Amino acid sequence: MKIKYILFAACVAPSASLCIADDTGASTGLSATDSNSSAGLEANKNHDWDFYLGLDATYAAVVIADESSNPYLLTTRAGFTIKPQVVVEAQYSVGAGSDEVFQQDVEIDNSSAIFLRLISTPLNNVTADIMLGYANTKVIVSGATVNSETFSDVAYGIGFSQYYPQHPNFALRMEFKSLYADDDLRMREFSLGFNYLF
Repeated sequence: MKIKYILFAACVAPSASLCIADDTGASTGLSATDSNSSAGLEANKNHDWDFYLGLDATYAAVVIADESSNPYLLTTRAGFTIKPQVVVEAQYSVGAGSDEVFQQDVEIDNSSAIFLRLISTPLNNVTADIMLGYANTKVIVSGATVNSETFSDVAYGIGFSQYYPQHPNFALRMEFKSLYADDDLRMREFSLGFNYLF
């Protein structure tokens, strides 16, 4: 894990010359089983929402020594129902912009994750869910040289989906996730996008 130590060294000795080693929706409508759900969710209940696809704009935070860089990503997702109000979801993100910290350019090159989502009963066309899973995140730091490293950890988060009775196949999606955390480095993401349910 050279990246976090390189950045930490830059934090505690910012005037030092740095040399980086060349080391390496979205609840489905399945939650619409609530008999008090809205007309749109009642419509969902009459359809087998077994699968959905989603697209998000993602704002990341790579935090070390209480200093944060904020690269951007584009996230795609696919999910399917395994039982009522329980979904398995796969996510894949690619970097869409970098940020600088300690005179180093930080970018999340890509991230892949698998989550189990436990979804609430809908209330006013909104569902909430808890996300539990595992993520692999590749970070690239560019300075005098370029270093890349992949961090793997248990991932977790919370999410919200907004449904619309007039567009029962469509849902807005917002979520907050932690992809990696230890004593020196944390990686978190905030995403806003949509799901399309099949």
